Amino acid sequence: MIKKLSDLLRQVQAAEAERLDQHRITHGPTIGTMYEGLTKDLVDQVIPQELDIRVVDGFIEGIDKKLSPQADILIVRGEGERIPHTQSFIYPIQKVLAVFEIKKTLGGVSLDDAMAKMSAVLQLYKKSSNFPGPHVDLEPAVRGFAYTTGKWPQSDEEATKLSEGLPAIFDIFKLEQMAPLRIIWGYGGYSSEKSLRTGFVGRMNAAVDKSHFGPWNLPSLIVAGQNSLVKMVGQPYSSRLVNGWWNVLTSNAENPVRLLLEMLWTKISLDQGVTFPMDDTLQMERLATYLRTKFTMQAGEVVMTEFDHVEITKKQLHTLPVVEWSPEEQSLDEVVLLMGAGGGLDVTSPSLNQFAADEGFDLRLLIDRLVEKRQLAWTSDTTLRPTGSTTITTFSPAGTISAGSNADLMSLWLNKNS
Repeated sequence: MIKKLSDLLRQVQAAEAERLDQHRITHGPTIGTMYEGLTKDLVDQVIPQELDIRVVDGFIEGIDKKLSPQADILIVRGEGERIPHTQSFIYPIQKVLAVFEIKKTLGGVSLDDAMAKMSAVLQLYKKSSNFPGPHVDLEPAVRGFAYTTGKWPQSDEEATKLSEGLPAIFDIFKLEQMAPLRIIWGYGGYSSEKSLRTGFVGRMNAAVDKSHFGPWNLPSLIVAGQNSLVKMVGQPYSSRLVNGWWNVLTSNAENPVRLLLEMLWTKISLDQGVTFPMDDTLQMERLATYLRTKFTMQAGEVVMTEFDHVEITKKQLHTLPVVEWSPEEQSLDEVVLLMGAGGGLDVTSPSLNQFAADEGFDLRLLIDRLVEKRQLAWTSDTTLRPTGSTTITTFSPAGTISAGSNADLMSLWLNKNS
């Protein structure tokens, strides 16, 4: 459903934006209001009416009663305080699911302004919460972290013991699950994926307050026309750690509405306990590595030692392949290990090691392969668990064995390949 719906909404949005661009109104604030209204109408159409979720504009209030900068769009839960004689509202930060900053043209000073506002929203959340709180189910953040790192910490205390600066990444994943989505949506500006990548780094290097551009404060999604920057924090997008490098931001030049729906529906489903019909295609979003960082431990403290961008030419971006999802091909031994790992796997178990010896396979080599595929993650130095909530296994007539954890995608794949 998500790709078909996002393609339709993108067509409507583009047509309406062109109509607004040709309108005779030249008053700057009114033009801004028109584009904000267009985005509100778009968002309104993708939120189920039966949920008590509203699309408004106004201000976010922190626990100290301080207010955020004015937000163009807020996606909120329940009732808020209406500002007298206006259509705007004040909502406490705990009720805010997403905040949008809308720009007719994104770039230069307008990007700096939007980044500062998104950073202010995140700081308001951090000050207003007992982060993460004992009652919060952080499994979605932990699962995203496991897909990224191959590690599944059992508690905050265990996370602090992780090596290679991983505790900092873990904290960012937890924060992003709980904090509002922060979305900068520009209808124009950077004309290509390459120019957005170059322009964003330029503003980052020139910024007086570089913290707005740091891995903690980066927005969830930045859109300029058809081009986007996506934060890889497991909600829902993740990228694997490579030689200690974490890809914080990736770029995309396809349909930004699809990226928005994936993020927004993930946030609402976690908040409301509802399920959305997500996948209607095997075609995956083409996400190009962009900003990456490396954390290390120094004198017992986590330090960000490197933060840079990956250069990719315009031609290389245009020729990146479109990838279709498919389950991982498995050996029979891998499948047996996966199926037996549901309650956890202890590599020191005598029975497990005896089974490996009887079957004639190298247990540690097999486990390392499954961790590399991110089908298993380490919960301690000697124990593992599956990263997916379930494991679905298929056997083809040719004898090929495949396994995956996404039921919707697996169903689509089976229909295509049966």
